[in-house]
Amino acid sequence: RYPHQVALITSPTGAVIQDMLTILKRRAPHLKLILVPAVVQGEEAPAQLIRALEVVQAHQLGEVIVLARGGGSMEDLWGFNDETLARAIARCQIPVISAVGHEID
Repeated sequence: RYPHQVALITSPTGAVIQDMLTILKRRAPHLKLILVPAVVQGEEAPAQLIRALEVVQAHQLGEVIVLARGGGSMEDLWGFNDETLARAIARCQIPVISAVGHEID
């Protein structure tokens, strides 16, 4: 079964949002995409990403969740190494796809 609605957790201002919109429009134009904004780097990132996961689950915003951010330095990506975030993803009742690090399309 293919999803009809995808919850995209990412920054609404980064390059990744434009990439995801372009790719999904080309490959799966039938998908409804729900943007759930979150900070994707820095100290606040893990807590905001966890909160976004909770919001998606509480309101059933998608049949699948894409957790996305562009590439960057090790420091930029460090928030995705957070154990609390990893545990929140493991507990998530909705499948989560990680889309971290990419080249701009």
